[in-house]
Amino acid sequence: MAGFANYTTLLLGTVGINPSPIFLFAICTGLAWYIAFKDIQLSTVIMLVIEAVSVGLILILGFIILGKKGYVIDTSQLTLEGVQPSGVVLGLVLAIFSYVGFESATTLGDEAKRPLKNIPRAVIISTITSGLFFMVISYIEVIGFQGSPIAFNESKAPLSDLANFAGVGFFGWVIALGAAVSLFACSLACINAGARILFSMGRHGFFHHSIGQAHGRNETPHVAVHLTALATFMVPTVMNMVGIQILDVYAYTGTIATYGFLLPYILISIAAPVYLKREHQLRRIDIVYSILAVGFMIVPVLGSIGIPGENSIFPVPSAPYNFFPYLFLGYLAVGLGWFLLLRSRSPEILQSMEADIEASHARFSDMKKV
Repeated sequence: MAGFANYTTLLLGTVGINPSPIFLFAICTGLAWYIAFKDIQLSTVIMLVIEAVSVGLILILGFIILGKKGYVIDTSQLTLEGVQPSGVVLGLVLAIFSYVGFESATTLGDEAKRPLKNIPRAVIISTITSGLFFMVISYIEVIGFQGSPIAFNESKAPLSDLANFAGVGFFGWVIALGAAVSLFACSLACINAGARILFSMGRHGFFHHSIGQAHGRNETPHVAVHLTALATFMVPTVMNMVGIQILDVYAYTGTIATYGFLLPYILISIAAPVYLKREHQLRRIDIVYSILAVGFMIVPVLGSIGIPGENSIFPVPSAPYNFFPYLFLGYLAVGLGWFLLLRSRSPEILQSMEADIEASHARFSDMKKV
């Protein structure tokens, strides 16, 4: 939502309109809430179309930039000229922060057609296409900013600046519009995914049972959608009200949220071979994948926490980023405390959840046979 507000502010500023960020948060939340509440198929189709158009526009701009530059091979990038290990680590941390969420389709398992086929396909295709797109466009952007009056890392709207450098400033406006709409789609995706996690927790008794109810006509987790949309609106709104700028809201919340992705990624990478062994399907290559996955995830964790030392390749981040890991640990402590309290007071809830997971596992095992 902060990203949406940033690009929308830049667009409207060109015609002399300067809306309040909170107003833009409300517009983004309201539209996303309505679509998420109405129909999951409508949500996914809208997100797919929006992202396809946005990616297509960025690729066109990339070809224009290469055409203006007159070359494609950049030896300084290909030979890693001037690259330092600390820079690679910092870049890897930033890249993973931008990459998390590729598996959001997994939250729609029960709602998808042929989930055992379509969900893995969606995750794999998202990973490959996003990775290729990131690499190609990053490569082109570095070429585009060479010799420019603005440093790449100081640009608030890199694609718009690149369009101006290439002499197609109007295209930068179109790209900014596409970026704003794309970030709206990301907000919608977050509300959809978060609501379904909240719905599952309500259904299992972690929260009030009403959160685990689906709408009679729309068949969407409407109560969970309402609460998720409200929380999604309140966080950037409160931060902005206390004086935090839009891009800082984007950076702060994105960094903290990424810890919430990295921890499950690491736990799943450890749990996957254990699960496969239980199912008598474990291969040596699966263990290798698990070790590599945990290793790659440890890099951004160490990079975001930092290791004290003058020559450390994991320098301690500057404030307030150095406090975020501890803020996340506090958040985990609250969740763990709630879990332990629930287990001591209502052990039948956990037993019911385990039984439900086993029933789901058995149901999908039967689907595999079919």
